Amino acid sequence: MITLQGIQPCPKKVKAITMLAAPSDKQELQSLLVTVNFMSTFTPNLTKKMYLMRSLLKRDVHFVWTSDVQKELDTIKQDIANAVKLIHYDPSKPAVIETDASLKGLGAVLIEDGKPVRFLSKALTPPEANYSNIEQELLAVLCAWEKLHRYTFRRKITVHTDHEPLQSIFKKPISLAPARLQRMLLRLSKYDIQVKYMGSKRVLIADTLSHLIKPGSAREIPRLDINIAQVPKVETTKLKSLQEETKADSTLAALTDLIITGWPDNMEDLPEHLHPYWCFRYELTILDKFVMMGNRVVIPSGMRPGTLDRLHDAHQGLNSVLQHARCTVY
Repeated sequence: MITLQGIQPCPKKVKAITMLAAPSDKQELQSLLVTVNFMSTFTPNLTKKMYLMRSLLKRDVHFVWTSDVQKELDTIKQDIANAVKLIHYDPSKPAVIETDASLKGLGAVLIEDGKPVRFLSKALTPPEANYSNIEQELLAVLCAWEKLHRYTFRRKITVHTDHEPLQSIFKKPISLAPARLQRMLLRLSKYDIQVKYMGSKRVLIADTLSHLIKPGSAREIPRLDINIAQVPKVETTKLKSLQEETKADSTLAALTDLIITGWPDNMEDLPEHLHPYWCFRYELTILDKFVMMGNRVVIPSGMRPGTLDRLHDAHQGLNSVLQHARCTVY
């Protein structure tokens, strides 16, 4: 970046690091320190400056974030920022982008030769916070690739993720994905992306950036908004009662929480009444307070008999009724 003072490193490269929020508990602090340990491989003496933060992890110490601890964190963030500003992007070298999403925000880091070149983070807006877990993870990829367009366009870059279903989403036809995922995948289709699942211990920086993000006036990523009228053919007069029944249905309420916060690793960890949804769990999304399976509305148990009656009212024959049902409801 050329300034009145001469050629200076671009501050945008490290803004996500310098804007990191203070951890709110020991778990977030642990995540931060693991990231700092990784960065210390090319930032000398970094780990020696973490004495106060490390002391907060002791079992017999209460987590209290003091001004002295904050000064220690500010020093470490500045050291990392100064070191990364000196690392230059080389288009001839293989590149990796780590991405991650949390309930607070999105994080990403562009890496070459094992060293970070550019950091990114974004707080989630209220609508984005209601996206399903897989939608948030793909949103992190979309955010990274579009913000790093000058780095990512017309070259192959691997995305490292700790969310294994992202690999299968990129392998399936776009038409089979839920509506919002379709929009994201279409926008990403101009890039050459290879998705590689790495596990949570291998995307440390992106994980820290997504969790330790300062709340504020985050901008929503445009052109991803979907409403119920754009997907299935549901009568307008039935929408409100369908929303109310969905909210009152205990199974769908529990399902909604899982869709947003994420699924366990094993079906056995789920309550038995949610087992039927396990096989297509990554096709489930939330749209206008409805639970969707792909482009189909998941009907609350209290409305299923009436829904079946309305499907048969058209008198179109068994095959036509079944086909119509499979396209609109579950």
